Amino acid sequence: QSEFIINDSVWTISPSSIKLDTSNIAINQFKISNQNQSLFLTGNISKNPADSVQINLDNLDVSNINFYINSIGYEIGGRINGYARINDVYNSPTLFADLGINKFVVNKRSIGDVKFTSEWFSSEKRLSLNLNNVQNDTTTFEAKGDLYAETGKLDFKINIERVFIEHFSPILDGVVSNLTGSVNGKFAVTGTTSKPLVNGELNINKGTL
Repeated sequence: QSEFIINDSVWTISPSSIKLDTSNIAINQFKISNQNQSLFLTGNISKNPADSVQINLDNLDVSNINFYINSIGYEIGGRINGYARINDVYNSPTLFADLGINKFVVNKRSIGDVKFTSEWFSSEKRLSLNLNNVQNDTTTFEAKGDLYAETGKLDFKINIERVFIEHFSPILDGVVSNLTGSVNGKFAVTGTTSKPLVNGELNINKGTL
């Protein structure tokens, strides 16, 4: 095994193999770990529709990427667990995922728990997606719906119970400042990926800038 350093933390690379040729990338049990957190990657990337590659995340500290996002004004915290698998990468990639960030924090403000899931229904060529945020047993944000691969058809519902505007301050720096308040609303996203249609209402509560 070997080691490397990220943000002053020593990570271990467990014995594994990665084989490359002109038509295939074979990843055999690639794992990096640091104390009680780890990332595991295995599978094949090729033109064979039956091949897939999967990543498993176990108690991974998301603050590991703060070094890369501090420059745009963000600092995050929390632990991510779950898996994501991509099938048929070259021809018609499909995503299966069940990922969650526990006790997510953005710029020292608690967000709660964030969950993302996806499931592929091959008979309908339909990708079902769900993203939600739960804080203090209340769902503050949820986006769920379907993407139809063959037609690009969209059928999504977005429900925002409460999202604080100041989360967007870093990316709007230089345009507006001192953002406060929150937003809520409901949207439907339909149409296609090339021509999406958004219908709904967004309310700003006690907003200032």
